[in-house]
Amino acid sequence: MYTPAYVVVSPGRWDGLPEDVRTVLEETARETQAFVYENAARLDQELLEQVRAAGVGVNAPDRDAFVASSSSIYDEFGETVEGGADLIQRAVAAGSN
Repeated sequence: MYTPAYVVVSPGRWDGLPEDVRTVLEETARETQAFVYENAARLDQELLEQVRAAGVGVNAPDRDAFVASSSSIYDEFGETVEGGADLIQRAVAAGSN
């Protein structure tokens, strides 16, 4: 299971930082992103191997079937939440990378 961590800051606080500081923070976040993803993938694989070695069965989900069965939820969210359709579209696009 991957548990992402997000660096967040309020717009007021962010806007109050000097532009050079914001630039460094943004560049550093981009530079470390590949490292974080690679480390997470490695740690996930190691954990999965430990689970299997302990005799636990591991299922491989059918991603396409899961996405297809979730489509009605996506549709409802898109219709009932302001900006929901755009958010769903962006999330699906991010998940296909």
